[in-house]
Amino acid sequence: MFYLQVKVKVSKLGPDFVTLDWKSLSSDGGSKVTGYVVKQKRGSDGDWEEVATLKAIETSYKVPKLDEDQEYFFSITALNQNGQGETCELDTSVVPKRPPEKPSPPVGPVILSGIQKTSLVLAWKPSKNDGRSPLTAYYIEMRDPNNGSWSAVTKVTRDISSYCFL
Repeated sequence: MFYLQVKVKVSKLGPDFVTLDWKSLSSDGGSKVTGYVVKQKRGSDGDWEEVATLKAIETSYKVPKLDEDQEYFFSITALNQNGQGETCELDTSVVPKRPPEKPSPPVGPVILSGIQKTSLVLAWKPSKNDGRSPLTAYYIEMRDPNNGSWSAVTKVTRDISSYCFL
């Protein structure tokens, strides 16, 4: 066995794949690297399994067929004519998931109440779909009836579902 430290990082993450990139950081044991072995482990209690053996010029690999929201660990081992180098694991686990999307609009109908000459209360129900990312705020806008343009009124935190216009 020879010592070859490899720095591994995640360059892309999707709902069913991860792309790993790496580079060698130290001695190749006096013999050129001839390839790399990519391994994965499903969950912290899983067993390591080989997913790819690559040529030396390949320093990136897209690991396919992963399960969304499942934790995975990855390692890279360099190979040369002397055998396998030291296995280098990714610093953290990886959980494939779909990227966040725009949340759905608040549930209607929007209810107007307490209508006075200079004020009214606007109320709504929270969005049903947060787009796979916690909601942070609701933006309230008002449309000018004369020209149809919208203008910002205020922003309220996600836990508020009504607003009093004064």
